[in-house]
Amino acid sequence: MASSAYKRLARTDHTYHHNVETQKPQRGFVFMYIGKERKRYEIPVTYLNYPMLKDLMKKLLQDGELECRIDGPIVLLCTAEVFDQVLEECAAYTIK
Repeated sequence: MASSAYKRLARTDHTYHHNVETQKPQRGFVFMYIGKERKRYEIPVTYLNYPMLKDLMKKLLQDGELECRIDGPIVLLCTAEVFDQVLEECAAYTIK
């Protein structure tokens, strides 16, 4: 048996760490970052058309607590508890 001239290269851990910010959401979903701690949520794109989420976003926009840019993430500066409540309402709205 002839010895192979090729040597398997060892993988280094740092090449496989992915920055959370560079990950893409699943198809049909969007990332939203909530609160000062920027807790990341992956929500269905359809939720963006629901009145509960629209109302929250309008209120936060008026209060200067909505950050959104074409080239950046959607950031809502409300509490995670408030956003969780809105998501529950959106889920119930979907079932109707």
